[in-house]
Order: sequence, then structure tokens, then C-alpha cells
Amino acid sequence: MEQEKKAVGLEKLYIACFRPSRYKELLAGKAAGHVLYTCFIILFLVFVEAILPFMAWDLSVGGLSRLITERIPGFTVDKGEMTIQSPVEFDIGGVLHFRADSDVEKFQKKDFEEKYPEELLCSRTNVMVKAADRIMDISMAEIAREKFDNQDLVETVPFLRLVLGIYFFSTYIIKGIEYMIAAVFFAVLCRAAIRTPEGTFVNLKGTIIIAIYAKTLFSLLYSVNICAGRPIGDTLMLILGTFGTIAFIDRAEAAVLNISRRK
Repeated sequence: MEQEKKAVGLEKLYIACFRPSRYKELLAGKAAGHVLYTCFIILFLVFVEAILPFMAWDLSVGGLSRLITERIPGFTVDKGEMTIQSPVEFDIGGVLHFRADSDVEKFQKKDFEEKYPEELLCSRTNVMVKAADRIMDISMAEIAREKFDNQDLVETVPFLRLVLGIYFFSTYIIKGIEYMIAAVFFAVLCRAAIRTPEGTFVNLKGTIIIAIYAKTLFSLLYSVNICAGRPIGDTLMLILGTFGTIAFIDRAEAAVLNISRRK
């Protein structure tokens, strides 16, 4: 019996993105290969969506230390209150929004902007944080029990880098979970959509693997869109990704079952 051809290396990425009719070659690979591919894609998505924008921003401001000493106005946190010489506001890659304004007594949940998935708002008496669909309200007294200023913040830069590393790692884990949940959803939705005349269809395991590869192109497009500052709205990208993934799965299942489809 002729051995099924297997795709390897970058060929997997090419087939996943552009040749759903050749997904049979992807299914011929071992489970470890599918796992490694998924881990790589998730890593690349996090790099494009989160790490790359931060690196570009970090270079543009000359590093965190220079940002704190030269670009952030002088500030002081003392006795549970923050004072800053002038309000400061910026965003990182359209993902993280930062605002510090001591003229504001206290920021509230309504002050968050929907277009930013993550925000850090610092008022005279509190810090509001929005991250990973969680919202935290932290009083200035909890942040600094003693006097705290720009120079003290500079000394925490190594710790801030560690926190960023933990943040990127947690983003990787969350992104991986979301990716797999979406793949299973599409697999359940599409597994019996394509059948042979005898009623045979691709089993659930096979359809999940197909969905993992079928999501690749549209996940990459979504992350690139975020990195570019969302020139295309998230809703439109979601619609494109949903119908595109379904179409890829449909084409791939037909190829696996040797059902002739129009090109």
C-alpha cells in the first residue's frame, strides 16, 4: 500500500494557509507534530500581536528608564495621593492605553475606552487596571506606603521587565486556550457537513486537527491587523475569520474523503 505523503517544516504552514485541498498530508503527520505546530503558531501570534508592538514602542521611547526620566513629567506619590506636573497619555500598539492625571480625583470603570483591550489609568487617589477581561481598582495608598517618585520608579525597571515577561507568558497560555477552544468549536460545527454518498464523514479527532490548521491564516490576519493598529474593524475580521475557517474545513474534509469539489 502506498504510504501517505506527509508535510514537514514550513511546507505545513504553506499548506495550512493556502492549500486546504492538501490537508490530507497534514493529517498524515504524528500527534507530536500537530502539537509542535500549534505551539509555534500561538507563539508567532503572541509575538505579532503583543511583543512586536511593545518592542517597537520601547525603541521609540528609548527604553523604560529613559521614558520614566525624560518623557514622563515629574510625579510624586505621598500619603496615598499622586501628583504629576502635567497629564500624560499614550498607547502601545493600540493595545495598551496609559493615562496619568492628578487633576482627576478618582478614575472609574466608565472611564475605560472600549477600543483598548488593556488600560492603566492613574488618578490622584487610585489606579484602574483593565487586563484580560478583568478590572481592578487599586488605591494609591496600596501602591506606595512611602514617598515614591520618578527615580524610585526607575529602580523598579528590572522588576517591570520581569512582570512583562510573566504577562507575555500568560498571554501565550490564554491565547493557546482560546485557539484550541475555537478549533474544537469549528470541528463540532463542521465535522458532519461533508459526507460521502455512503454517509461517511471525517471523525471528530481528524476534524479538530483540520480546524487547527484551518484557523492559521485567519488568526495571522487578525493578529497582523491588531499590530497595524486595527485598520480593519474587529467585527469584520471576526466575520472573515469565521466564514474563512469554515470554508477551509469544508474544502479539507472534501479532499480527505476524496469528494470532488469545484476549484
